[in-house]
Amino acid sequence: MVLASPITQGREGGYKAWVAQSVFDLPLQSIEVPVLVMVHELDGCIRTPPSLAPRVVERIGPDHARLLVFSGGHSQGAPPRGLQACSGQAPHGFGGQDRDAVDAISAFVRSAITPGG
Repeated sequence: MVLASPITQGREGGYKAWVAQSVFDLPLQSIEVPVLVMVHELDGCIRTPPSLAPRVVERIGPDHARLLVFSGGHSQGAPPRGLQACSGQAPHGFGGQDRDAVDAISAFVRSAITPGG
């Protein structure tokens, strides 16, 4: 399982009821398959702060989860904020790092299905 920019922060009073929910509303400790949690250190989305990603791994358990923090990409200057922070080309979507993200996911999947990997 791969969680890329997981929603770790709900927002009470949002337009839609589900906006209050986050990945922490799920029984993460019940996951028994390998999980890759991918975040970008400059993700400016208010719902996916990278600082909360270690808590996701902690809740799943270190035997099943691994954290991968990206940096860089083609974003220059200050990270975008507001709605622009959630775009696929922003750090939230690993903008400019498509190949790196795919390679990381591929390596994770290969290691998860290889005995002893």
